[in-house]
Amino acid sequence: MGPLVSALGQTCLFYDTGFPTAQDSPAVDTTSNICILSGSTRATSTYLCSRQTESHKQRVCNCCAGPPTAAPTALPTFGTGYTVTFFLTLGGVTASQTSSAAFQAAMDTSINAITGIDTLYITLTTTSRRDASANLAVGTTSNAEATAVQSAVDAQIASGALLTALNTNLAGAATVTSLVASASSVINGVGSSSGSSGDNTGLFVGLGVAIVAVAAAIVVGVMCYLKKRKEDDKAAGPKVVKPKASSGPNQFFATPPRSDLPR
Repeated sequence: MGPLVSALGQTCLFYDTGFPTAQDSPAVDTTSNICILSGSTRATSTYLCSRQTESHKQRVCNCCAGPPTAAPTALPTFGTGYTVTFFLTLGGVTASQTSSAAFQAAMDTSINAITGIDTLYITLTTTSRRDASANLAVGTTSNAEATAVQSAVDAQIASGALLTALNTNLAGAATVTSLVASASSVINGVGSSSGSSGDNTGLFVGLGVAIVAVAAAIVVGVMCYLKKRKEDDKAAGPKVVKPKASSGPNQFFATPPRSDLPR
């Protein structure tokens, strides 16, 4: 007990073993530095943490393991859940206000009241420094839950109920005059869009059509350019190519004859 009491800032000069099952032992008498010991074989049920002791004594309470804490629910991610995203435009507030912790908390509370989704799964991200536009993301665990959240929040935005709740939760920190959702979508772990169950066929078909359209536009553009250039050349007439000026019949330097050679 000595090292334990020392860690608590007290000192055991003497030990008292006369109260092995007392409800307020073990304890330390801070005036005499006597440590009152507890019985080594006593049952845990004999301790009474609410038992008051004298003012000059300091209790050393027994610690025992309680029931295991339940594991926290895993946060949904792009790999395991569905995220509902709303693209919001807010009037009467600035970008700095919408990015503040107070505004985030007010939006979290408002969306939680509508959907029942834990605020840990709700995120508001400001998308522009010039105006109060933001992305609201709500994490869910299934397609059905995501669809229900999307419908509920869209309805509350359309009716103005979310705007009212948001201003109530802001409690004067800011006043939002208008709230409009330009679009909302559901994205699951593999990137499929609203209402899908993971089939990306439509996405790939759309991408292929877009690539073909761009390639066709490039080919048409090149053909139009070549045709116009040909017409311009025809209108300008035949080109006259001037011969290059000659520097003499022999453009190479002649080596002067040597006088020491026989002629």
